[in-house]
Amino acid sequence: MLKPHPDLALLEALFPAITEYQKLATRHGINDIFQDNGGKLLQVLLLLGLTIVPGRKGNDAVD
Repeated sequence: MLKPHPDLALLEALFPAITEYQKLATRHGINDIFQDNGGKLLQVLLLLGLTIVPGRKGNDAVD
């Protein structure tokens, strides 16, 4: 049987915060914080007061 990685406990401890981060991102039109710089895009949107542009062509956000 495989032994879990020692960092598994840390990941499990962090996971509730990751889930909340994804919920926040979803409210702003970001489907996956781990794809296409979704997490970073959310940070920029909120820091700069931008709105996401739907779709995958051209700009990611507008002011």
